[in-house]
Amino acid sequence: MEIKEISFSKNGKELHKVVVGEETAVMRMRRSSKQAAQVNVEEPDPDVRLLRLVIYPDCFASVVDWGTFKVPITFDKFSQLPGQFVDEWVEAAWELNPQWKLQISVQPEDAAEKEENEKKV
Repeated sequence: MEIKEISFSKNGKELHKVVVGEETAVMRMRRSSKQAAQVNVEEPDPDVRLLRLVIYPDCFASVVDWGTFKVPITFDKFSQLPGQFVDEWVEAAWELNPQWKLQISVQPEDAAEKEENEKKV
């Protein structure tokens, strides 16, 4: 299993560290379970909802060693982590598990827009 260590330091002191790895059957189930649980949480803020439904389950499920956290962290604690650390964590999770990365395809609204886009290419 390929793994990556993600850490965050400030003023020379390591504050956060996790080790993430390639998907196993348990990780896949953990990711699905975490996604399903988060869907049921009322969340009016669309940015927080995206973090809750996509980023948090992927980061959570990718962990093979909780490092400085000692135990799995809740969404509330996760949402308060430094953005740089979360960015590196999710990028490592997606690099090791590219099938997890959210795929967004933009569909042209009408035929004229599609034709205009094809001309630009």
